[in-house]
Amino acid sequence: MKSSTDNRLAIRSAKENIIYPNVYNHPDPPYNSNNDEGGAKIMDFQKYLDHIDQDRRDMERRLTEERRLSEERHEKRIAALDEKLEFRFSSIDQRFTSIDQRFDRMEQKIDELSGAVHRESKDTKRWVFGIFMAVTAMVVASIVGVVAIVISLMNVL
Repeated sequence: MKSSTDNRLAIRSAKENIIYPNVYNHPDPPYNSNNDEGGAKIMDFQKYLDHIDQDRRDMERRLTEERRLSEERHEKRIAALDEKLEFRFSSIDQRFTSIDQRFDRMEQKIDELSGAVHRESKDTKRWVFGIFMAVTAMVVASIVGVVAIVISLMNVL
């Protein structure tokens, strides 16, 4: 039966293998226990260090490539967002333009109607003045007629 410590070590070892797969699963250990020669141990250790260096360079290349790809994805997203915003701004601008055109047409109609009302009011004033003058002339004529009748009656009597 495995103890909890063994389980933790197994989990840790599994995590390390995921994070640094080439370092922990190196085919050659850093030393050769079967070989007692010191030079061979150093050579094996040098191979191990070279392998670790190669793994580091590979990891740097992968990270650089991933960063470049990530930047490209971000640039594409930003470009797509810019296009969407440009589309929205152009549609808003078109709406404002159409609203401005509507206001211009309404202003022209109001000016035309205002001019027509002003002309009609002038005509109406002339008609009212003409009717007033006609009524005044009729009143004056009636008064003159009444006065003439009264004078002729006074001459008769």
